[in-house]
Amino acid sequence: MPYARLEALKHVSDSSNIILCLDGDSIPASNWVEVMSNILRKGNTSLVGSLVLFKGPVISSFMNMLHRVRSSRRGIDAVQWIWGPSFGFPREYLSQINRYLELSITMQSKLKLVSSLEDYIRAHYLFANNSAVSVELTNKTYVYTYVKEKTSIELIQRTRTNLSDKEKVDTYFSH
Repeated sequence: MPYARLEALKHVSDSSNIILCLDGDSIPASNWVEVMSNILRKGNTSLVGSLVLFKGPVISSFMNMLHRVRSSRRGIDAVQWIWGPSFGFPREYLSQINRYLELSITMQSKLKLVSSLEDYIRAHYLFANNSAVSVELTNKTYVYTYVKEKTSIELIQRTRTNLSDKEKVDTYFSH
């Protein structure tokens, strides 16, 4: 996924002041572009994201409730939830975002991560390298995203793998 996003961001037009990104399997609410753009036009937000609601096995409903609770969080805790399926940023951050995408690909391999934690890795880079970043997570819009897993057990197993890999990333950035 980071490869596709990197390639897409190479083709952003020079006239674009706001860049909005979705995962290929995400479906935005009808007001998504308007809400996300309005937040970024205020000029005091570096990165914006919306609620991400999962469509999939029964446990997806529980994860959706968790996302609603987390929508009020700030900092890295917010960014790790929004950065993939639903985010936007001002054009001035384009080269920095591209760099974080590249670094997340490198770290995935370097740490031998089993799961795909590009969002979490990029969140770490963002906060490690830019203390002035302003993140906003809005609950005024959302995207639906589909999970690969067919059963709740499979989704729980993937979550356990993600948590194990997150520990590796946290350890790397704590040194």
